[in-house]
Amino acid sequence: MSDDKFKKPAGNPKPVSDNSKPGIDAANKGMVVNEPEAGKTGEKPGISAASKGMVSEKPGVEKSAANPGISAAPKGKADALEKAQKPGVTPGTLAGAANAMAAATSKATAGVSDEVIQEVTNQINTLKQKYTSFIDRVNLSSASQRIANISNDITKLPDEIARLRSRGYAFRSYLENKATVLSQQWSQIQQQITTAVNTESAQLRAELDKAEELINNIDAQTSNFTAQQHLLPMLETILAALNDKISAAERSIQGISQTIEQDISSAKSELQKITWIMDRKEEAS
Repeated sequence: MSDDKFKKPAGNPKPVSDNSKPGIDAANKGMVVNEPEAGKTGEKPGISAASKGMVSEKPGVEKSAANPGISAAPKGKADALEKAQKPGVTPGTLAGAANAMAAATSKATAGVSDEVIQEVTNQINTLKQKYTSFIDRVNLSSASQRIANISNDITKLPDEIARLRSRGYAFRSYLENKATVLSQQWSQIQQQITTAVNTESAQLRAELDKAEELINNIDAQTSNFTAQQHLLPMLETILAALNDKISAAERSIQGISQTIEQDISSAKSELQKITWIMDRKEEAS
């Protein structure tokens, strides 16, 4: 066999290939990786631990669940970061809300003179006073007083007639009968008035409740001057209508009792005349 095949070829020798992959820097070239013995790890030889993305763990550091092999932020910092990302009420949020409210209040009265604001305030107070005065009227307290007065007069008639008889007055024998008839009539009329008062007052209180609700809405708009101005005409309308309804109810009840009131007044006037006559007679004797 010729020895030429064992001779080195002429010229510069070619560098031995290091089997490096493209993109691996020169610092990694020429490094020898201790390959594990075959059959122990099942890993392919020539692959370093770093290329697998494995990183040694340190105390206090967690692995990211989303990407194993990449270390997560320390737990304390991660919790702080998570809390910071959650919406919630912070001093900054409260301050912002207060500033927004102040800005809204300022905007609501912007361009409105103090005189106009005071005028509207006075108007609100006047309407509230009017509302308060209606609280008794919707119960038709005047009708209740009327009932009490009539009942009192009816009750007194027999006693006054008896007193005149005791003084010797023997005329006008119909007086006792008249008192009895008036008492009977009043029993029926009183029931009619009571029913009317209960019905009318219930309706009137419902109207008063509407006014009260509107007043509450006005009070709730203290930071919105424009809204208050818009609500005032509505309140004025409701109270004016309520006043008319109260007056109508009072007139209706008065109409029921008007006839018997006139009869009672006539009987009382007649007894007063008789009393005057008896007084003059006794003075002359």
